[in-house]
Amino acid sequence: MIDKTDEFYLERLMWEDGIWAKQIAPDFEFIEGKRYLRMDGKPVTIIRGRYDGAKGYECVQGDDGADSPNCGTSYTTYDENGDSVENICTAEELGFRYNRTTTQSDLGRCTGSRWDDPRNLIPIYFPFLNE
Repeated sequence: MIDKTDEFYLERLMWEDGIWAKQIAPDFEFIEGKRYLRMDGKPVTIIRGRYDGAKGYECVQGDDGADSPNCGTSYTTYDENGDSVENICTAEELGFRYNRTTTQSDLGRCTGSRWDDPRNLIPIYFPFLNE
Protein backbone atom coordinates (compact mmCIF):
# COMPACT_ATOMS: atom_id res chain seq x y z
CA MET A 1 0.00 0.00 0.00
CA ILE A 2 1.22 3.52 -0.79
CA ASP A 3 0.99 5.93 2.13
CA LYS A 4 -0.33 9.49 1.78
CA THR A 5 3.15 10.97 1.55
CA ASP A 6 4.01 8.74 -1.39
CA GLU A 7 0.61 9.35 -2.99
CA PHE A 8 1.21 13.10 -3.02
CA TYR A 9 4.72 12.50 -4.33
CA LEU A 10 3.24 10.47 -7.21
CA GLU A 11 0.74 13.25 -7.89
CA ARG A 12 3.54 15.81 -8.10
CA LEU A 13 5.58 13.59 -10.41
CA MET A 14 2.72 13.18 -12.84
CA TRP A 15 0.77 16.40 -12.69
CA GLU A 16 3.29 19.08 -11.80
CA ASP A 17 6.50 17.65 -13.21
CA GLY A 18 5.08 15.48 -16.01
CA ILE A 19 7.75 12.87 -15.21
CA TRP A 20 5.65 9.85 -16.06
CA ALA A 21 4.45 11.38 -19.29
CA LYS A 22 8.08 11.68 -20.40
CA GLN A 23 8.96 8.13 -19.37
CA ILE A 24 5.88 6.29 -20.66
CA ALA A 25 6.28 4.51 -23.99
CA PRO A 26 4.60 6.54 -26.74
CA ASP A 27 2.36 3.58 -27.64
CA PHE A 28 1.31 2.81 -24.03
CA GLU A 29 -2.37 2.15 -23.44
CA PHE A 30 -4.37 0.41 -20.75
CA ILE A 31 -5.47 -3.03 -21.98
CA GLU A 32 -8.78 -4.71 -21.20
CA GLY A 33 -8.39 -7.63 -18.80
CA LYS A 34 -5.00 -6.47 -17.46
CA ARG A 35 -4.35 -5.19 -13.93
CA TYR A 36 -2.73 -1.88 -13.00
CA LEU A 37 -2.06 -0.06 -9.73
CA ARG A 38 -3.96 2.92 -8.45
CA MET A 39 -2.03 5.74 -6.78
CA ASP A 40 -3.18 4.43 -3.40
CA GLY A 41 -1.68 1.01 -4.21
CA LYS A 42 -4.91 -0.90 -4.92
CA PRO A 43 -4.82 -3.15 -8.04
CA VAL A 44 -7.50 -2.51 -10.67
CA THR A 45 -8.53 -4.70 -13.60
CA ILE A 46 -9.61 -2.92 -16.77
CA ILE A 47 -13.12 -4.23 -17.48
CA ARG A 48 -13.78 -2.21 -20.59
CA GLY A 49 -11.13 -1.31 -23.13
CA ARG A 50 -10.66 1.99 -24.85
CA TYR A 51 -14.00 3.78 -25.06
CA ASP A 52 -14.45 5.34 -28.48
CA GLY A 53 -15.17 8.91 -27.52
CA ALA A 54 -13.84 11.96 -29.29
CA LYS A 55 -10.21 11.54 -30.33
CA GLY A 56 -7.96 12.49 -27.44
CA TYR A 57 -10.65 11.78 -24.84
CA GLU A 58 -10.68 7.98 -25.00
CA CYS A 59 -11.29 6.25 -21.67
CA VAL A 60 -11.19 2.85 -20.01
CA GLN A 61 -13.17 1.51 -17.07
CA GLY A 62 -11.75 -0.27 -14.06
CA ASP A 63 -13.43 -2.84 -11.83
CA ASP A 64 -13.08 -0.54 -8.82
CA GLY A 65 -16.14 1.57 -9.61
CA ALA A 66 -17.56 0.49 -6.25
CA ASP A 67 -14.92 2.73 -4.67
CA SER A 68 -16.46 5.75 -6.34
CA PRO A 69 -18.48 7.92 -4.01
CA ASN A 70 -21.50 7.81 -6.35
CA CYS A 71 -21.74 4.01 -6.58
CA GLY A 72 -25.11 2.85 -5.31
CA THR A 73 -26.65 6.31 -5.41
CA SER A 74 -29.72 7.05 -7.47
CA TYR A 75 -30.05 9.37 -10.42
CA THR A 76 -32.95 10.29 -12.68
CA THR A 77 -33.29 9.84 -16.43
CA TYR A 78 -36.30 10.30 -18.67
CA ASP A 79 -37.88 7.76 -21.01
CA GLU A 80 -39.22 8.42 -24.51
CA ASN A 81 -42.55 9.61 -23.01
CA GLY A 82 -40.84 12.16 -20.79
CA ASP A 83 -41.56 10.18 -17.62
CA SER A 84 -38.81 10.16 -14.99
CA VAL A 85 -37.03 6.89 -14.32
CA GLU A 86 -34.96 6.31 -11.16
CA ASN A 87 -31.67 4.47 -11.70
CA ILE A 88 -28.86 3.29 -9.44
CA CYS A 89 -25.20 3.92 -10.36
CA THR A 90 -23.36 0.64 -10.81
CA ALA A 91 -19.64 -0.09 -10.85
CA GLU A 92 -19.82 -0.60 -14.62
CA GLU A 93 -20.93 3.02 -15.07
CA LEU A 94 -18.10 4.41 -12.97
CA GLY A 95 -14.34 4.17 -12.85
CA PHE A 96 -13.59 6.00 -16.10
CA ARG A 97 -9.98 7.01 -16.67
CA TYR A 98 -8.30 8.63 -19.63
CA ASN A 99 -6.54 6.37 -22.11
CA ARG A 100 -5.82 9.14 -24.59
CA THR A 101 -4.29 8.71 -28.02
CA THR A 102 -3.08 12.28 -28.29
CA THR A 103 -1.14 12.82 -25.06
CA GLN A 104 0.58 10.73 -22.42
CA SER A 105 0.16 13.28 -19.64
CA ASP A 106 -3.37 12.26 -18.61
CA LEU A 107 -3.14 8.48 -18.92
CA GLY A 108 -4.86 6.88 -15.92
CA ARG A 109 -6.37 10.08 -14.56
CA CYS A 110 -9.98 9.70 -13.44
CA THR A 111 -12.18 11.82 -15.65
CA GLY A 112 -13.21 15.00 -13.91
CA SER A 113 -10.21 14.96 -11.55
CA ARG A 114 -6.74 16.38 -11.40
CA TRP A 115 -3.83 14.18 -10.41
CA ASP A 116 -4.98 14.50 -6.79
CA ASP A 117 -7.38 11.54 -6.81
CA PRO A 118 -6.00 8.38 -5.14
CA ARG A 119 -8.11 6.32 -7.60
CA ASN A 120 -5.99 7.49 -10.55
CA LEU A 121 -4.10 4.65 -12.22
CA ILE A 122 -0.33 4.66 -12.47
CA PRO A 123 0.26 4.40 -16.24
CA ILE A 124 2.85 1.64 -15.97
CA TYR A 125 2.32 -2.06 -16.69
CA PHE A 126 3.52 -4.29 -13.84
CA PRO A 127 3.83 -7.92 -15.04
CA PHE A 128 3.68 -9.33 -11.48
CA LEU A 129 0.09 -8.06 -11.18
CA ASN A 130 -0.94 -10.17 -14.16
CA GLU A 131 0.66 -13.52 -13.37
